[in-house]
Amino acid sequence: MSIFLRQQLTIRTTLTPDEVLASLGKHVVPWKLFSVFGPARGYDTYEGRIRGGSFCFTRVIHYANPSLPVIIGTVEADGEGAIINIRMRLSILVTAFIYAMFLFLVIWGIGISIKVINKDGFSFGLLLVPALFVLFYQFFKDLFLYQSKMAIRFFRRLFESTGD
Repeated sequence: MSIFLRQQLTIRTTLTPDEVLASLGKHVVPWKLFSVFGPARGYDTYEGRIRGGSFCFTRVIHYANPSLPVIIGTVEADGEGAIINIRMRLSILVTAFIYAMFLFLVIWGIGISIKVINKDGFSFGLLLVPALFVLFYQFFKDLFLYQSKMAIRFFRRLFESTGD
Protein backbone atom coordinates (compact mmCIF):
# COMPACT_ATOMS: atom_id res chain seq x y z
CA MET A 1 0.00 0.00 0.00
CA SER A 2 1.47 3.33 -1.01
CA ILE A 3 0.49 6.94 -0.49
CA PHE A 4 -1.08 6.88 -3.98
CA LEU A 5 -3.91 4.50 -2.96
CA ARG A 6 -3.15 1.60 -5.27
CA GLN A 7 -3.08 -2.14 -4.71
CA GLN A 8 -1.80 -5.04 -6.75
CA LEU A 9 -2.74 -8.69 -6.64
CA THR A 10 -1.58 -11.73 -8.57
CA ILE A 11 -3.81 -14.80 -8.64
CA ARG A 12 -2.72 -18.17 -9.96
CA THR A 13 -5.50 -20.51 -10.97
CA THR A 14 -5.86 -23.86 -12.69
CA LEU A 15 -8.44 -22.41 -15.08
CA THR A 16 -7.42 -21.55 -18.63
CA PRO A 17 -7.35 -17.88 -19.64
CA ASP A 18 -10.55 -18.35 -21.67
CA GLU A 19 -12.31 -19.90 -18.67
CA VAL A 20 -11.12 -17.01 -16.45
CA LEU A 21 -12.47 -14.41 -18.89
CA ALA A 22 -15.75 -16.33 -19.29
CA SER A 23 -16.12 -16.51 -15.51
CA LEU A 24 -15.48 -12.78 -15.21
CA GLY A 25 -17.94 -12.14 -18.05
CA LYS A 26 -20.74 -13.64 -15.95
CA HIS A 27 -20.26 -10.87 -13.37
CA VAL A 28 -19.36 -7.88 -15.56
CA VAL A 29 -22.00 -5.87 -17.42
CA PRO A 30 -21.16 -3.10 -19.92
CA TRP A 31 -20.71 0.46 -18.63
CA LYS A 32 -23.99 2.31 -18.25
CA LEU A 33 -24.66 5.98 -17.78
CA PHE A 34 -26.74 6.53 -14.63
CA SER A 35 -26.73 2.90 -13.56
CA VAL A 36 -28.14 4.02 -10.20
CA PHE A 37 -31.65 3.89 -11.68
CA GLY A 38 -31.33 0.32 -12.96
CA PRO A 39 -32.57 -2.84 -11.29
CA ALA A 40 -30.97 -3.81 -8.00
CA ARG A 41 -27.96 -6.04 -8.40
CA GLY A 42 -25.92 -8.10 -6.00
CA TYR A 43 -22.48 -7.27 -4.66
CA ASP A 44 -20.83 -9.54 -7.22
CA THR A 45 -21.90 -7.42 -10.19
CA TYR A 46 -19.42 -5.13 -11.85
CA GLU A 47 -19.62 -2.60 -14.68
CA GLY A 48 -16.87 -2.39 -17.23
CA ARG A 49 -15.34 -4.14 -20.18
CA ILE A 50 -13.46 -7.30 -20.96
CA ARG A 51 -11.35 -7.17 -24.12
CA GLY A 52 -8.95 -9.83 -25.25
CA GLY A 53 -6.86 -10.82 -22.28
CA SER A 54 -7.55 -7.69 -20.24
CA PHE A 55 -10.37 -6.14 -18.24
CA CYS A 56 -11.32 -2.88 -16.54
CA PHE A 57 -14.35 -2.49 -14.28
CA THR A 58 -15.78 -1.18 -11.00
CA ARG A 59 -18.34 -2.64 -8.62
CA VAL A 60 -21.96 -1.60 -9.11
CA ILE A 61 -23.35 0.17 -6.06
CA HIS A 62 -26.51 2.16 -5.42
CA TYR A 63 -25.02 4.93 -3.32
CA ALA A 64 -22.28 7.52 -3.75
CA ASN A 65 -18.79 6.27 -2.93
CA PRO A 66 -15.86 8.04 -4.57
CA SER A 67 -13.38 5.56 -3.14
CA LEU A 68 -14.50 2.58 -5.21
CA PRO A 69 -11.44 1.04 -6.82
CA VAL A 70 -11.12 0.86 -10.58
CA ILE A 71 -10.01 -2.71 -11.21
CA ILE A 72 -7.64 -3.20 -14.14
CA GLY A 73 -6.19 -6.57 -14.98
CA THR A 74 -4.66 -8.95 -17.45
CA VAL A 75 -4.95 -12.70 -17.83
CA GLU A 76 -1.90 -14.63 -19.01
CA ALA A 77 -1.47 -18.29 -19.80
CA ASP A 78 0.69 -20.33 -17.46
CA GLY A 79 1.88 -23.91 -17.79
CA GLU A 80 -0.65 -25.05 -15.19
CA GLY A 81 -3.50 -22.63 -15.94
CA ALA A 82 -3.62 -18.85 -15.83
CA ILE A 83 -2.08 -15.95 -13.97
CA ILE A 84 -4.38 -12.98 -13.28
CA ASN A 85 -2.57 -9.71 -12.62
CA ILE A 86 -4.88 -7.16 -10.98
CA ARG A 87 -4.26 -3.50 -10.16
CA MET A 88 -6.72 -1.41 -8.19
CA ARG A 89 -6.66 2.38 -8.04
CA LEU A 90 -8.96 5.32 -7.39
CA SER A 91 -10.73 6.96 -10.30
CA ILE A 92 -8.82 9.69 -12.09
CA LEU A 93 -11.17 12.44 -10.87
CA VAL A 94 -10.82 11.47 -7.21
CA THR A 95 -7.05 11.20 -7.57
CA ALA A 96 -6.93 14.65 -9.19
CA PHE A 97 -9.03 16.05 -6.34
CA ILE A 98 -6.65 14.62 -3.73
CA TYR A 99 -3.64 16.08 -5.60
CA ALA A 100 -5.40 19.46 -5.78
CA MET A 101 -5.98 19.33 -2.02
CA PHE A 102 -2.31 18.46 -1.51
CA LEU A 103 -1.27 21.39 -3.72
CA PHE A 104 -3.50 23.68 -1.65
CA LEU A 105 -1.80 22.33 1.49
CA VAL A 106 1.65 23.13 0.03
CA ILE A 107 0.54 26.68 -0.81
CA TRP A 108 -0.92 26.99 2.69
CA GLY A 109 2.40 25.86 4.15
CA ILE A 110 4.30 28.45 2.12
CA GLY A 111 1.90 31.13 3.37
CA ILE A 112 2.42 30.04 6.99
CA SER A 113 6.18 30.09 6.50
CA ILE A 114 6.07 33.63 5.11
CA LYS A 115 3.86 34.71 8.01
CA VAL A 116 6.26 33.25 10.58
CA ILE A 117 9.32 34.71 8.79
CA ASN A 118 7.68 38.14 8.82
CA LYS A 119 7.16 37.65 12.55
CA ASP A 120 3.43 38.21 12.36
CA GLY A 121 3.06 35.49 14.93
CA PHE A 122 2.11 31.85 14.82
CA SER A 123 -1.25 30.48 15.82
CA PHE A 124 -2.20 26.85 16.33
CA GLY A 125 -5.35 27.62 14.36
CA LEU A 126 -3.12 27.65 11.29
CA LEU A 127 -2.63 23.91 11.72
CA LEU A 128 -6.34 23.28 11.19
CA VAL A 129 -6.13 22.99 7.40
CA PRO A 130 -3.27 20.42 7.39
CA ALA A 131 -5.07 18.44 10.09
CA LEU A 132 -8.28 18.41 8.04
CA PHE A 133 -6.35 17.27 4.97
CA VAL A 134 -4.83 14.37 6.91
CA LEU A 135 -8.28 13.34 8.16
CA PHE A 136 -9.73 13.68 4.65
CA TYR A 137 -6.95 11.53 3.14
CA GLN A 138 -7.27 8.90 5.87
CA PHE A 139 -11.03 8.70 5.22
CA PHE A 140 -10.45 8.01 1.50
CA LYS A 141 -7.67 5.56 2.29
CA ASP A 142 -9.80 3.53 4.72
CA LEU A 143 -12.76 3.40 2.32
CA PHE A 144 -10.49 2.42 -0.58
CA LEU A 145 -8.86 -0.37 1.45
CA TYR A 146 -12.27 -1.68 2.52
CA GLN A 147 -13.56 -1.72 -1.06
CA SER A 148 -10.30 -3.29 -2.30
CA LYS A 149 -10.59 -6.07 0.26
CA MET A 150 -14.13 -6.78 -0.96
CA ALA A 151 -12.83 -7.03 -4.54
CA ILE A 152 -9.97 -9.31 -3.48
CA ARG A 153 -12.42 -11.62 -1.67
CA PHE A 154 -14.58 -11.68 -4.81
CA PHE A 155 -11.64 -12.67 -7.02
CA ARG A 156 -10.34 -15.31 -4.64
CA ARG A 157 -13.82 -16.80 -4.23
CA LEU A 158 -14.43 -16.70 -7.98
CA PHE A 159 -11.19 -18.46 -8.88
CA GLU A 160 -10.65 -20.46 -5.66
CA SER A 161 -6.98 -19.79 -5.77
CA THR A 162 -3.94 -18.72 -3.89
CA GLY A 163 -2.91 -15.11 -4.30
CA ASP A 164 0.46 -13.48 -3.95
